[in-house]
Amino acid sequence: MRDWLTARIEGAGWAVRGWRDGWLRLTEFASARLLQTLALRRNRRRHFRHELAVCGIFKNEARFIEEWLTLHHAVGVEHFYLYNNQSTDKFREVLGPWLQRGLVTLFDWPDSGGLGIDGQVGAYNDCIKRFRMRARWIAFIDLDEFLFSPETRNLRGVLRRYDGAAAIFVHWSLFGSNGHRTRPEGSVIENYTRCMDLQQARADSTRNWRESPLGIVQITGDIINGKSIVNPRLVARAGVHRPARIFSSRILDESGRELQKEVKKDFSYSILKINHYWSKSHEDFLAKIKRQAVWSARDSWKSSAGASAPSPVRGDPSVDVWLEHEKKLNASVDTTLVELWREVIAGKT
Repeated sequence: MRDWLTARIEGAGWAVRGWRDGWLRLTEFASARLLQTLALRRNRRRHFRHELAVCGIFKNEARFIEEWLTLHHAVGVEHFYLYNNQSTDKFREVLGPWLQRGLVTLFDWPDSGGLGIDGQVGAYNDCIKRFRMRARWIAFIDLDEFLFSPETRNLRGVLRRYDGAAAIFVHWSLFGSNGHRTRPEGSVIENYTRCMDLQQARADSTRNWRESPLGIVQITGDIINGKSIVNPRLVARAGVHRPARIFSSRILDESGRELQKEVKKDFSYSILKINHYWSKSHEDFLAKIKRQAVWSARDSWKSSAGASAPSPVRGDPSVDVWLEHEKKLNASVDTTLVELWREVIAGKT
């Protein structure tokens, strides 16, 4: 009798759990459909305050901000949503004129994730939620990344070709040190003109992490990668390089092909391109390693991105590997953006 009663109780428990799980799946499905419907309704809007905006998170990059803002404003970016992650330099002095002109919206973003994935994605998702109805397109890029079109100075005109897409994934070209051991004076765009050419990049399989005797050291910058320009009404959740989840439509590359899980190796950047000044000088590069390296012991994280590495970076053998990798980013000369930059500067004088 006792065994029979126990079996009956357990059976009832399984039935209740089954009903509960089914109900949760049903409510999740209904919620997802509702959110999708709302997203599609929001996407009916045809007029926005800004056709193209840029969102970026930064830390102690005051010396680079003016050039980055100037170039992007010149190619059609109408507004900038900038997230300051505990900077201690004079960034507010640089941004002052841009804030006064109403071209920059600035947030303090002291996220515990620092400039690691959590902090960056958190800022991106915050931007999407706040401004999805203000900007038709928002490009999510860092301050060492310059977005432009090799075809035309008018980015907004180019984006009309992708009307209806949830996002456009733009491949980057990685630029090296140009042989600069220390940080040179002047423009980033003019100082760094050497990069890995397209055919090399398509064939290269280098990843952005390295094994070391201490564990794994990770630095930003896979060769075959890029960033996205998104329709914020159709993006449910951002990612660092592309949306993590969309409500509807597709993520396209510049050729109009749907982006799959793996980036296509026959990628191009003849219509849209990002110059990613990956290392700058060796001085900047070593500082970047100390600032952004993620160290992992065999089974646990020792520090997060944005923190100093727990061991002397120069003493780790992975640094030499990275410096060897950096040499490959100086194989070709690309002055496309230099020519555009000089036109922009000439127009300001």
